[in-house]
Amino acid sequence: MATAAQVRVWLTIISVAGATILPTYINGALTIALPTIGSQMGVDEKDLQWPVTVFSLVNGAFLLVAGGLADSFGRRLVFVAGTAWLPVFTIPLAFCKDSTAFIALCAVLGLGPAMLAPAGTGILSESLPDGKIKNAAFAALGAGQPVGYIIGLLFGGIFAKTHAIIFLIAAAAAVAFGAMALFCLPKDGEKLVPESATSGTSNIRRGAPLLAFDWVGAALSLIGIVLFNLALALAGTSHRGWGAVTVLSLLPISAAMLAAFLYWERLIQRQSSSSSVARLRKPLIPPGIWFAPSFSAILAIVFLVWMGFNALTYYCTLLYQVVQHTAPLQTSIRFLPMIGSGLLLNIIGGIVVGRVDALYLIIAGSLCTATSCAIFALQNPAWSYARAMLTAMLLLPGPDIFFPAVQIFACKTVGPRRAALAGSLFNITTRLATSIGLAICTSIQAAATKGSVMSGYRGVGWFCFSTSALAILVALATLRKVGIVGRMQEGEVEQDEASGRDSIELPSLSNGLAVNGNGRGNGHGYGHANGHGVESVDSKR
Repeated sequence: MATAAQVRVWLTIISVAGATILPTYINGALTIALPTIGSQMGVDEKDLQWPVTVFSLVNGAFLLVAGGLADSFGRRLVFVAGTAWLPVFTIPLAFCKDSTAFIALCAVLGLGPAMLAPAGTGILSESLPDGKIKNAAFAALGAGQPVGYIIGLLFGGIFAKTHAIIFLIAAAAAVAFGAMALFCLPKDGEKLVPESATSGTSNIRRGAPLLAFDWVGAALSLIGIVLFNLALALAGTSHRGWGAVTVLSLLPISAAMLAAFLYWERLIQRQSSSSSVARLRKPLIPPGIWFAPSFSAILAIVFLVWMGFNALTYYCTLLYQVVQHTAPLQTSIRFLPMIGSGLLLNIIGGIVVGRVDALYLIIAGSLCTATSCAIFALQNPAWSYARAMLTAMLLLPGPDIFFPAVQIFACKTVGPRRAALAGSLFNITTRLATSIGLAICTSIQAAATKGSVMSGYRGVGWFCFSTSALAILVALATLRKVGIVGRMQEGEVEQDEASGRDSIELPSLSNGLAVNGNGRGNGHGYGHANGHGVESVDSKR
């Protein structure tokens, strides 16, 4: 019989994974239901994408800030606030009849899910011990996103004409998961499974004064990301594409804001400890985090694979509805194989993350997605669903097999104090990959379409294939020494207050040598296997 502690562990995993399903559920439901909702509200066809666009834009823009807030003021607090945010705005959406108000509510709604992903990642990373439980938790977290999207597609097709039900389901689920979170989530620093009888909490302290939080960095990053995503959205919808005046104006402004953000983060890192606030203030993103072993390479791989995966998922919807004239409900049914495939791959990923080299998992998952993209590009739309697209649907969620590995790797590399930040960077990467990928695919489709819609879709398919193939090449070039992620020990990225520089304690190194803020090792590179069976990473890379 399960003990109370064991029940609490699994309720924590369910509440975190369950709550993170909701953003992708809403996204999937809107993707299918928007044509019907738009016709009911009198929305022009050219404006149909704006509810999804603004929801994703706000959600992606606030991820970094939410991750910093969670690491600074408490992950439990931020997570519970995110679950409370959802019903407050999904219920008005259920009964909204005005298109402008509907779009505005979708934008505001995006802030709540932004709190869930980074805080949830930090909670699972900090409170669970290494091993099967943590591996299963991150597998569940990975499964939640594709499952939520597919359930959203299904419900969007079923309830398109009565869209209030879609949002009321989201509100009820948010209340349920929020109540579960209040009951079972650990306090900040608390271990759900103590490593010894006397160690129930960690020595991580939060709750820094409000003035010590990097509000300037948060504002610069927020404005830069919002403007960049807005420019991408406008490039995909404007008849002039990338040549539109608004796009050409927003891109340099967003680049300047993001450059100012990076400069500000470096300035905070170097500032002297002349006051108590200066000693407490930490950069929103410690510059040294990019020198953590293979962290940047992992984000690059995630960016490339998710760019192809999410873009092709969207174009599969267009293929079914625009080319094959499939009804919304039938379109949703055609995505159902992705549920079983995604769940199975996440389960397999959670089981083997402590047994199989992460490089092999990344190659296998990327090959699955690349094969799916090739099938999409080569298939004839007159063929039956079973002849081609069924296989494509089964293979498309290939990245799910390495989702647990890359999430665990990112959190362990930067350490428990920055686990929520790692989660936010991971989710920002997937959001930017989706936005940039769709913008590029829209341009490819417009350029490749010559009397046939399918010629443009084939161009999109080959582009998505190339991103997965490039991800494999990046993995082969950078991750050959990562080893088995499930057996890694945690590293740490912390600011050295005396020198104002970031030091990075490498995970899984027996001699504890560190890498300083300029990326150079204090000793020689490492090529031997440590006691955990994980090959150490050359600190210079």
